[in-house]
Amino acid sequence: MADFRDIQAGFTDWIRHPGHAALPEGVTLQRMRIYRELLFNNIAGFVESAFPVLRSKLPAALWNQLVEDFFSRHNCRSPYFRDISREFLNYLQARERQEYPWMLELAHFEWAEIAAEVAEEDWPAFATGDVDQGTPVLSPFVWPLLYAWPVHRFVEDMPDHKPVTPTALLLHRSREHRVYCREIPLPAAALLESLQHNPEPLPDAVRRLASAHGIDVAILRQHAKSWAAEWLANGIILGVRPA
Repeated sequence: MADFRDIQAGFTDWIRHPGHAALPEGVTLQRMRIYRELLFNNIAGFVESAFPVLRSKLPAALWNQLVEDFFSRHNCRSPYFRDISREFLNYLQARERQEYPWMLELAHFEWAEIAAEVAEEDWPAFATGDVDQGTPVLSPFVWPLLYAWPVHRFVEDMPDHKPVTPTALLLHRSREHRVYCREIPLPAAALLESLQHNPEPLPDAVRRLASAHGIDVAILRQHAKSWAAEWLANGIILGVRPA
């Protein structure tokens, strides 16, 4: 009698490669075709719902080919349906297509919006204080994103050529579990990323950023004060590090 794992492997081999794998013993071709159709449609549905803009911008034949190839060849690391979008992004990142240079960034942006909805993090401790002078404490649900293409505008306006200036986006999930995305200046994104990875008083972060990027520190300081006030009002900054 065959080992259950061997039976399972034979079943999944045929589901993935019906034109090459042997038909599992004791199962009719008609039944296996039904199984495959159900499984494929399930996976394809998750992928299509996760990447609606990407699907609309690619030729239908190419999209169908990508989904079929993903279903047949990609080895998913997670068994959870919620991770299918991450797995499809991983699949695409290993198969960049030069004729669609924006494809990976658009896919990443659509995945990031989904990831923001389901992210699980602990809220950090913080105190009320002068954000302009203290060390800002950021919400754990803040993601500064940098793209060569303005992917957040692809639904309405898709440029023919890559813009000269990159696009910086701020993805944020509120305490009410709503996900927001807004375009922000490039230095603002750099400042947020710096505060995430190297928490320090805002003036110190500004001086470090100005020095690294050749920006006038006084001008950047004024912008940073305005950004910090806006971020505090919108829950992106929670407060300052407790004493």
